[in-house]
Amino acid sequence: MAITRAPKILLGVGFIFSAITTGLLGLATSIIGIAFAGLALMALYTYLIGFILRGIGWIGLGRSFSNLYKITGIMVLLLGIGVVMFFFMKIALMMALLWSIYTLLEFYSYSTLRKVSKFFMGAMISILGLIIVDINLIAIPDITGVVGSSTISTSTLSTGLLILALSALLAAIGSFTMKPQQKEVEAEKTEEETEKAI
Repeated sequence: MAITRAPKILLGVGFIFSAITTGLLGLATSIIGIAFAGLALMALYTYLIGFILRGIGWIGLGRSFSNLYKITGIMVLLLGIGVVMFFFMKIALMMALLWSIYTLLEFYSYSTLRKVSKFFMGAMISILGLIIVDINLIAIPDITGVVGSSTISTSTLSTGLLILALSALLAAIGSFTMKPQQKEVEAEKTEEETEKAI
């Protein structure tokens, strides 16, 4: 089946918001006080928009391709809601756990889409950012511990978030530029010709 425009746009825009979110968080980790709170709040809004658009986009992509993308979209939506809930509960460990689960699922989805856009291969660097961020956050009992914590290397955490931002931008470009493989196009044309003949 052809790749419809709507899922590509939803995914692309969603990934752009994801890049903005990780960029804001990267900046917030090096700032203490009111500025941190303001950037964290902005990141929450962009995160909400990003995961909702990506979730819907993945599901839409699944209608044209594998059910894997539908599962990815559903998990992004459900676990994304969980991340927001734990954000308000200030439980960083659970936020990181839920986020890690759907990030790994998106990573796997990138690997299956690398043939329709090479940019998804570059987006797979998200696994490196995920590892770096999780290593830094796993020792934090609540989200307020991110500020001024002696167990967190601010520069390392910022590096992980920067890698994730780059991954999201590459995934956005991949989403906008993805095209079906030539074999899929030929198969679709053959199917249409067969239907007309019947």
